[in-house]
Amino acid sequence: EAQAELDRLTAEAAQPNLWDDPARAQAVLRRADELREELGFWSDLQDRARALAELAELAAADAETDGALRADVHFDCIVEDALAGLRERC
Repeated sequence: EAQAELDRLTAEAAQPNLWDDPARAQAVLRRADELREELGFWSDLQDRARALAELAELAAADAETDGALRADVHFDCIVEDALAGLRERC
């Protein structure tokens, strides 16, 4: 839904008559920027979740070696980083 709105606003912003109504032009560009930021946040969060899943797989595979503790510590750091990013947005 947000991506569809951003696509619509981007197309509207590309129109040659955009600045015929400066207030509307500013509103379109401002909303497009908000949506880009929001979509970027969720994309980043998805990337972090993928990284956590990969790290969990590595930690499970490494559970029989001394590296397990190191993987757990790294995993905790990534989780804290992801949560901090989420808290900043909410």
